[in-house]
Amino acid sequence: MISPYSTTDLNTISTEITMLTPELAEMMRTEFVFERQRPVYAANVGSGTRRDHRIFRASSGPAGDRFCDPPPRRGVPPPAGFDGDVVMSSETKQPLPRQASATILPEDEVQAAQFRERLRKLIASGRHVTMAISPRVEAKVLLEFNTGNRSLNEAVIKRYAADMKNGRWLNSGEPIIFSREGILNDGQHRLFASIEAGVEFTSDVRFGIERAAFPMTNSHNKRRPSDVLDILGEQNTRNLAATLNWVNRYERGLPGSLSIGISNSDIGAHLASHPRIRKSCEIGSRLNGATRLLSPSVAAAAHYIFARLDESEADAFFEFLVDGVGATSRHDPKVVLRNKLLGNRSETAKLKDVYLLAVTIKAWNAFRNKREVEKLYWVVGNGTTSQQEVFPEAI
Repeated sequence: MISPYSTTDLNTISTEITMLTPELAEMMRTEFVFERQRPVYAANVGSGTRRDHRIFRASSGPAGDRFCDPPPRRGVPPPAGFDGDVVMSSETKQPLPRQASATILPEDEVQAAQFRERLRKLIASGRHVTMAISPRVEAKVLLEFNTGNRSLNEAVIKRYAADMKNGRWLNSGEPIIFSREGILNDGQHRLFASIEAGVEFTSDVRFGIERAAFPMTNSHNKRRPSDVLDILGEQNTRNLAATLNWVNRYERGLPGSLSIGISNSDIGAHLASHPRIRKSCEIGSRLNGATRLLSPSVAAAAHYIFARLDESEADAFFEFLVDGVGATSRHDPKVVLRNKLLGNRSETAKLKDVYLLAVTIKAWNAFRNKREVEKLYWVVGNGTTSQQEVFPEAI
Protein backbone atom coordinates (compact mmCIF):
# COMPACT_ATOMS: atom_id res chain seq x y z
CA MET A 1 0.00 0.00 0.00
CA ILE A 2 1.34 3.45 -0.98
CA SER A 3 1.53 6.09 1.71
CA PRO A 4 -0.62 9.17 0.95
CA TYR A 5 2.10 11.47 2.31
CA SER A 6 4.61 13.29 0.12
CA THR A 7 8.16 14.24 1.08
CA THR A 8 6.93 17.74 1.94
CA ASP A 9 4.16 16.25 4.10
CA LEU A 10 6.70 14.11 5.95
CA ASN A 11 8.93 17.07 6.70
CA THR A 12 5.92 19.05 7.90
CA ILE A 13 4.69 16.16 10.05
CA SER A 14 8.13 15.68 11.57
CA THR A 15 8.35 19.39 12.42
CA GLU A 16 4.89 19.37 13.95
CA ILE A 17 5.71 16.30 16.05
CA THR A 18 8.73 18.00 17.58
CA MET A 19 6.58 21.03 18.45
CA LEU A 20 4.00 18.99 20.40
CA THR A 21 3.94 19.45 24.14
CA PRO A 22 4.71 16.23 26.09
CA GLU A 23 1.11 16.19 27.34
CA LEU A 24 -0.35 16.44 23.82
CA ALA A 25 2.10 13.91 22.47
CA GLU A 26 1.11 11.51 25.23
CA MET A 27 -2.57 12.06 24.53
CA MET A 28 -2.32 11.70 20.78
CA ARG A 29 0.12 8.74 20.84
CA THR A 30 1.38 10.13 17.54
CA GLU A 31 2.54 7.31 15.29
CA PHE A 32 3.43 7.18 11.58
CA VAL A 33 4.26 3.71 10.30
CA PHE A 34 5.07 4.04 6.62
CA GLU A 35 8.00 4.31 4.19
CA ARG A 36 8.26 6.44 1.09
CA GLN A 37 11.02 8.53 -0.47
CA ARG A 38 12.65 10.02 2.66
CA PRO A 39 10.40 8.10 5.06
CA VAL A 40 9.67 8.56 8.72
CA TYR A 41 9.74 5.41 10.86
CA ALA A 42 7.93 5.33 14.19
CA ALA A 43 8.61 2.78 16.91
CA ASN A 44 6.60 2.68 20.11
CA VAL A 45 9.33 1.73 22.59
CA GLY A 46 8.35 0.68 26.11
CA SER A 47 4.93 0.55 27.67
CA GLY A 48 3.00 1.34 30.81
CA THR A 49 1.58 4.64 31.99
CA ARG A 50 4.08 6.57 29.88
CA ARG A 51 5.26 5.41 26.48
CA ASP A 52 8.41 6.17 24.58
CA HIS A 53 7.89 7.49 21.07
CA ARG A 54 10.89 7.42 18.76
CA ILE A 55 10.49 8.93 15.32
CA PHE A 56 13.25 8.12 12.82
CA ARG A 57 13.79 9.80 9.45
CA ALA A 58 15.88 7.95 6.88
CA SER A 59 18.74 10.05 5.56
CA SER A 60 19.86 7.46 3.02
CA GLY A 61 18.99 4.06 1.58
CA PRO A 62 16.32 2.92 -0.84
CA ALA A 63 12.84 4.31 -0.65
CA GLY A 64 10.01 1.88 0.06
CA ASP A 65 6.44 1.98 -1.19
CA ARG A 66 4.83 -0.15 1.50
CA PHE A 67 3.75 -0.09 5.12
CA CYS A 68 6.06 -1.61 7.70
CA ASP A 69 4.47 -5.03 7.94
CA PRO A 70 3.88 -6.04 10.61
CA PRO A 71 4.15 -2.71 12.47
CA PRO A 72 7.19 -2.39 14.76
CA ARG A 73 6.91 -4.08 18.13
CA ARG A 74 7.72 -2.20 21.31
CA GLY A 75 11.43 -2.06 22.00
CA VAL A 76 12.41 -2.77 18.36
CA PRO A 77 14.88 -0.31 16.71
CA PRO A 78 14.47 0.97 13.12
CA PRO A 79 14.69 -1.70 10.42
CA ALA A 80 17.89 -2.48 8.57
CA GLY A 81 18.77 0.11 5.95
CA PHE A 82 17.48 3.05 7.97
CA ASP A 83 20.29 5.45 8.75
CA GLY A 84 17.93 7.48 10.81
CA ASP A 85 17.95 10.50 13.09
CA VAL A 86 16.00 10.41 16.34
CA VAL A 87 13.62 13.34 16.19
CA MET A 88 11.90 12.78 19.51
CA SER A 89 12.65 10.20 22.19
CA SER A 90 12.47 9.51 25.90
CA GLU A 91 13.77 6.91 28.31
CA THR A 92 13.19 3.35 27.13
CA LYS A 93 11.20 1.05 29.40
CA GLN A 94 10.83 -2.71 29.47
CA PRO A 95 7.51 -4.19 28.31
CA LEU A 96 5.05 -5.02 31.07
CA PRO A 97 3.75 -8.58 31.63
CA ARG A 98 0.43 -7.60 30.03
CA GLN A 99 2.16 -6.87 26.70
CA ALA A 100 4.23 -10.05 27.02
CA SER A 101 1.00 -12.08 27.26
CA ALA A 102 0.22 -11.13 23.66
CA THR A 103 3.24 -12.96 22.23
CA ILE A 104 2.40 -15.52 19.53
CA LEU A 105 3.40 -19.04 20.54
CA PRO A 106 5.67 -20.93 18.10
CA GLU A 107 3.02 -23.58 17.42
CA ASP A 108 0.54 -20.85 16.40
CA GLU A 109 2.88 -18.95 14.07
CA VAL A 110 1.64 -20.57 10.83
CA GLN A 111 -1.97 -19.71 11.59
CA ALA A 112 -0.90 -16.23 12.73
CA ALA A 113 0.91 -15.62 9.42
CA GLN A 114 -2.24 -16.57 7.51
CA PHE A 115 -4.33 -14.18 9.58
CA ARG A 116 -1.78 -11.37 9.09
CA GLU A 117 -2.17 -11.81 5.32
CA ARG A 118 -5.96 -11.60 5.65
CA LEU A 119 -5.61 -8.54 7.88
CA ARG A 120 -3.37 -6.80 5.34
CA LYS A 121 -6.07 -7.19 2.70
CA LEU A 122 -8.77 -5.92 5.05
CA ILE A 123 -6.71 -2.84 5.96
CA ALA A 124 -6.21 -2.13 2.25
CA SER A 125 -9.92 -2.60 1.49
CA GLY A 126 -11.32 -0.40 4.29
CA ARG A 127 -14.15 -2.90 4.75
CA HIS A 128 -16.41 -3.51 7.74
CA VAL A 129 -16.46 -7.18 8.80
CA THR A 130 -17.60 -9.36 11.68
CA MET A 131 -15.03 -11.90 12.86
CA ALA A 132 -14.50 -14.52 15.53
CA ILE A 133 -11.44 -13.50 17.54
CA SER A 134 -9.58 -16.30 19.30
CA PRO A 135 -7.30 -15.53 22.26
CA ARG A 136 -4.37 -17.56 20.87
CA VAL A 137 -4.11 -16.08 17.37
CA GLU A 138 -6.47 -13.34 16.19
CA ALA A 139 -6.38 -11.27 19.41
CA LYS A 140 -2.58 -11.37 19.54
CA VAL A 141 -2.11 -10.54 15.85
CA LEU A 142 -4.52 -7.61 16.11
CA LEU A 143 -2.51 -6.33 19.08
CA GLU A 144 0.65 -6.32 16.94
CA PHE A 145 -0.91 -3.24 15.32
CA ASN A 146 -1.47 -1.58 18.71
CA THR A 147 1.43 0.82 18.17
CA GLY A 148 -0.20 4.05 19.33
CA ASN A 149 -2.88 3.80 21.97
CA ARG A 150 -3.75 5.04 25.43
CA SER A 151 -2.42 3.36 28.58
CA LEU A 152 -4.15 0.17 29.62
CA ASN A 153 -6.73 0.17 32.40
CA GLU A 154 -6.25 -3.12 34.27
CA ALA A 155 -9.62 -2.87 36.04
CA VAL A 156 -11.40 -2.62 32.68
CA ILE A 157 -9.51 -5.64 31.30
CA LYS A 158 -10.38 -7.74 34.35
CA ARG A 159 -14.04 -6.71 34.19
CA TYR A 160 -14.29 -7.57 30.50
CA ALA A 161 -12.45 -10.87 31.08
CA ALA A 162 -14.87 -11.82 33.86
CA ASP A 163 -17.83 -11.18 31.54
CA MET A 164 -16.22 -13.31 28.82
CA LYS A 165 -15.50 -16.18 31.22
CA ASN A 166 -19.06 -16.13 32.56
CA GLY A 167 -20.66 -16.07 29.11
CA ARG A 168 -22.05 -12.55 29.52
CA TRP A 169 -20.06 -10.95 26.69
CA LEU A 170 -22.18 -10.24 23.62
CA ASN A 171 -21.43 -8.52 20.32
CA SER A 172 -22.98 -5.11 20.96
CA GLY A 173 -22.10 -3.82 17.49
CA GLU A 174 -19.41 -1.55 18.94
CA PRO A 175 -16.49 -2.28 16.59
CA ILE A 176 -12.78 -2.75 16.98
CA ILE A 177 -11.37 0.11 14.91
CA PHE A 178 -8.34 0.24 12.60
CA SER A 179 -7.03 3.39 10.97
CA ARG A 180 -6.33 3.43 7.25
CA GLU A 181 -2.61 3.51 8.18
CA GLY A 182 -3.02 0.09 9.79
CA ILE A 183 -2.97 1.18 13.44
CA LEU A 184 -5.39 -0.12 16.08
CA ASN A 185 -7.48 2.90 17.10
CA ASP A 186 -9.80 1.13 19.54
CA GLY A 187 -10.26 -2.34 21.02
CA GLN A 188 -7.09 -3.10 22.99
CA HIS A 189 -8.93 -3.75 26.27
CA ARG A 190 -11.27 -6.28 24.64
CA LEU A 191 -8.36 -8.06 22.99
CA PHE A 192 -6.29 -8.29 26.18
CA ALA A 193 -9.42 -9.43 28.08
CA SER A 194 -9.90 -12.27 25.58
CA ILE A 195 -6.29 -13.36 26.12
CA GLU A 196 -6.66 -13.23 29.91
CA ALA A 197 -9.98 -15.11 29.89
CA GLY A 198 -8.83 -17.58 27.23
CA VAL A 199 -12.19 -17.10 25.54
CA GLU A 200 -13.03 -16.46 21.88
CA PHE A 201 -15.43 -13.60 21.18
CA THR A 202 -17.18 -12.17 18.14
CA SER A 203 -16.82 -8.53 17.20
CA ASP A 204 -17.42 -6.16 14.34
CA VAL A 205 -14.12 -4.78 13.02
CA ARG A 206 -14.02 -1.50 11.14
CA PHE A 207 -11.15 -0.60 8.81
CA GLY A 208 -10.21 2.60 6.97
CA ILE A 209 -10.97 5.14 9.73
CA GLU A 210 -8.90 8.33 9.79
CA ARG A 211 -6.05 8.13 12.31
CA ALA A 212 -6.77 11.76 13.17
CA ALA A 213 -10.07 10.56 14.67
CA PHE A 214 -8.24 8.68 17.44
CA PRO A 215 -8.63 11.46 20.09
CA MET A 216 -12.42 11.33 19.55
CA THR A 217 -12.66 7.55 20.01
CA ASN A 218 -14.66 6.64 23.14
CA SER A 219 -15.02 10.33 24.01
CA HIS A 220 -18.81 10.27 23.76
CA ASN A 221 -21.23 9.65 26.63
CA LYS A 222 -20.81 6.00 27.60
CA ARG A 223 -23.56 3.83 29.04
CA ARG A 224 -23.16 3.32 32.77
CA PRO A 225 -24.73 0.83 35.19
CA SER A 226 -27.19 3.54 36.24
CA ASP A 227 -28.32 3.82 32.60
CA VAL A 228 -29.02 0.09 32.56
CA LEU A 229 -31.13 0.51 35.72
CA ASP A 230 -32.98 3.36 33.98
CA ILE A 231 -33.80 0.99 31.13
CA LEU A 232 -35.06 -1.54 33.71
CA GLY A 233 -37.48 1.10 35.01
CA GLU A 234 -35.81 1.77 38.38
CA GLN A 235 -35.91 5.09 40.23
CA ASN A 236 -33.03 7.19 41.62
CA THR A 237 -30.72 5.03 39.52
CA ARG A 238 -27.40 6.81 40.14
CA ASN A 239 -27.76 6.38 43.88
CA LEU A 240 -29.04 2.83 43.44
CA ALA A 241 -26.08 1.83 41.24
CA ALA A 242 -23.57 3.48 43.59
CA THR A 243 -25.15 1.77 46.62
CA LEU A 244 -24.97 -1.63 44.92
CA ASN A 245 -21.29 -0.94 44.25
CA TRP A 246 -20.60 -0.14 47.91
CA VAL A 247 -22.40 -3.29 49.08
CA ASN A 248 -20.48 -5.37 46.53
CA ARG A 249 -17.18 -3.92 47.77
CA TYR A 250 -18.16 -4.53 51.39
CA GLU A 251 -18.95 -8.15 50.58
CA ARG A 252 -15.51 -8.41 48.97
CA GLY A 253 -13.91 -7.15 52.17
CA LEU A 254 -12.74 -3.64 51.26
CA PRO A 255 -10.46 -1.74 50.73
CA GLY A 256 -8.64 -3.61 47.96
CA SER A 257 -11.93 -3.97 46.10
CA LEU A 258 -12.48 -0.20 45.96
CA SER A 259 -11.36 -0.16 42.33
CA ILE A 260 -13.77 -2.96 41.38
CA GLY A 261 -17.08 -1.80 39.97
CA ILE A 262 -20.15 -3.73 38.89
CA SER A 263 -20.32 -4.04 35.11
CA ASN A 264 -23.33 -3.08 33.00
CA SER A 265 -24.05 -6.74 32.34
CA ASP A 266 -23.99 -7.59 36.07
CA ILE A 267 -25.94 -4.69 37.58
CA GLY A 268 -29.39 -6.23 37.00
CA ALA A 269 -28.38 -9.50 38.65
CA HIS A 270 -26.94 -7.65 41.65
CA LEU A 271 -30.17 -5.73 42.11
CA ALA A 272 -32.17 -8.95 41.87
CA SER A 273 -29.97 -10.39 44.66
CA HIS A 274 -30.59 -7.35 46.89
CA PRO A 275 -34.22 -6.31 46.29
CA ARG A 276 -34.60 -4.59 49.68
CA ILE A 277 -31.79 -2.20 48.86
CA ARG A 278 -34.34 0.13 47.26
CA LYS A 279 -35.73 1.04 50.70
CA SER A 280 -32.21 1.66 52.01
CA CYS A 281 -31.61 4.06 49.10
CA GLU A 282 -34.66 6.06 50.18
CA ILE A 283 -33.34 6.25 53.77
CA GLY A 284 -29.82 7.18 52.58
CA SER A 285 -31.22 9.98 50.42
CA ARG A 286 -33.30 11.24 53.36
CA LEU A 287 -30.26 11.35 55.67
CA ASN A 288 -28.18 13.14 53.07
CA GLY A 289 -30.93 15.63 52.26
CA ALA A 290 -31.57 16.46 55.92
CA THR A 291 -28.01 16.57 57.28
CA ARG A 292 -25.35 16.06 54.55
CA LEU A 293 -23.53 13.81 57.03
CA LEU A 294 -22.91 11.00 54.54
CA SER A 295 -23.21 10.67 50.79
CA PRO A 296 -26.53 9.09 49.76
CA SER A 297 -24.88 5.87 48.55
CA VAL A 298 -22.65 5.35 51.61
CA ALA A 299 -25.61 6.00 53.94
CA ALA A 300 -27.81 3.64 51.92
CA ALA A 301 -25.16 0.92 51.85
CA ALA A 302 -24.64 1.18 55.63
CA HIS A 303 -28.38 1.01 56.28
CA TYR A 304 -28.77 -2.00 53.99
CA ILE A 305 -25.85 -3.85 55.62
CA PHE A 306 -27.35 -3.18 59.07
CA ALA A 307 -30.95 -3.95 58.04
CA ARG A 308 -29.96 -7.43 56.90
CA LEU A 309 -29.01 -8.06 60.55
CA ASP A 310 -31.88 -6.20 62.27
CA GLU A 311 -34.12 -3.91 60.24
CA SER A 312 -35.89 -2.19 63.15
CA GLU A 313 -32.62 -1.36 64.90
CA ALA A 314 -31.11 -0.13 61.62
CA ASP A 315 -34.09 2.20 61.16
CA ALA A 316 -33.71 3.51 64.72
CA PHE A 317 -29.96 3.99 64.29
CA PHE A 318 -30.46 6.11 61.16
CA GLU A 319 -33.42 7.99 62.61
CA PHE A 320 -31.09 9.26 65.34
CA LEU A 321 -28.49 10.32 62.74
CA VAL A 322 -31.18 12.42 61.07
CA ASP A 323 -32.60 14.25 64.11
CA GLY A 324 -30.18 13.54 67.01
CA VAL A 325 -33.12 13.03 69.40
CA GLY A 326 -33.23 10.45 72.20
CA ALA A 327 -29.64 9.97 73.38
CA THR A 328 -28.98 9.84 77.14
CA SER A 329 -25.15 9.79 77.16
CA ARG A 330 -22.47 11.68 75.27
CA HIS A 331 -20.62 8.35 74.99
CA ASP A 332 -23.53 6.72 73.19
CA PRO A 333 -21.92 5.44 69.93
CA LYS A 334 -24.70 7.06 67.90
CA VAL A 335 -23.87 10.42 69.47
CA VAL A 336 -20.13 10.01 68.97
CA LEU A 337 -20.69 9.06 65.33
CA ARG A 338 -23.08 11.94 64.67
CA ASN A 339 -20.69 14.45 66.21
CA LYS A 340 -17.81 13.06 64.17
CA LEU A 341 -19.84 13.33 60.96
CA LEU A 342 -20.94 16.87 61.85
CA GLY A 343 -17.30 17.86 62.42
CA ASN A 344 -16.27 16.31 59.12
CA ARG A 345 -19.05 18.19 57.32
CA SER A 346 -17.52 21.53 58.32
CA GLU A 347 -13.96 20.57 57.34
CA THR A 348 -12.41 21.66 54.04
CA ALA A 349 -10.38 18.46 53.71
CA LYS A 350 -13.03 15.84 54.31
CA LEU A 351 -12.58 12.20 55.28
CA LYS A 352 -12.93 9.66 52.49
CA ASP A 353 -16.18 7.77 52.04
CA VAL A 354 -14.54 4.42 52.78
CA TYR A 355 -13.32 5.79 56.14
CA LEU A 356 -16.78 7.14 56.98
CA LEU A 357 -18.35 3.77 56.16
CA ALA A 358 -15.82 2.05 58.43
CA VAL A 359 -16.50 4.27 61.46
CA THR A 360 -20.26 4.03 60.87
CA ILE A 361 -20.00 0.24 61.03
CA LYS A 362 -17.89 0.50 64.21
CA ALA A 363 -20.52 2.74 65.79
CA TRP A 364 -23.23 0.26 64.80
CA ASN A 365 -21.32 -2.64 66.35
CA ALA A 366 -20.92 -0.72 69.63
CA PHE A 367 -24.62 0.19 69.52
CA ARG A 368 -25.57 -3.47 69.06
CA ASN A 369 -23.32 -4.51 71.93
CA LYS A 370 -24.74 -1.72 74.14
CA ARG A 371 -21.18 -0.45 74.65
CA GLU A 372 -20.25 3.19 75.15
CA VAL A 373 -17.29 4.72 73.28
CA GLU A 374 -15.24 7.89 73.54
CA LYS A 375 -13.83 7.97 70.00
CA LEU A 376 -14.40 6.37 66.65
CA TYR A 377 -11.58 5.85 64.19
CA TRP A 378 -10.26 3.42 61.60
CA VAL A 379 -6.53 2.98 61.14
CA VAL A 380 -5.48 3.56 57.54
CA GLY A 381 -1.99 2.28 56.76
CA ASN A 382 0.65 4.45 55.12
CA GLY A 383 0.79 2.36 51.98
CA THR A 384 1.69 -0.89 53.77
CA THR A 385 -0.70 -3.76 54.44
CA SER A 386 0.78 -4.44 57.89
CA GLN A 387 -0.31 -1.00 59.11
CA GLN A 388 -3.80 -1.22 57.61
CA GLU A 389 -6.60 -2.09 60.03
CA VAL A 390 -8.94 -4.79 58.75
CA PHE A 391 -12.17 -3.32 57.47
CA PRO A 392 -14.87 -3.81 60.13
CA GLU A 393 -17.68 -6.30 59.66
CA ALA A 394 -21.15 -5.40 60.90
CA ILE A 395 -22.62 -7.61 63.63
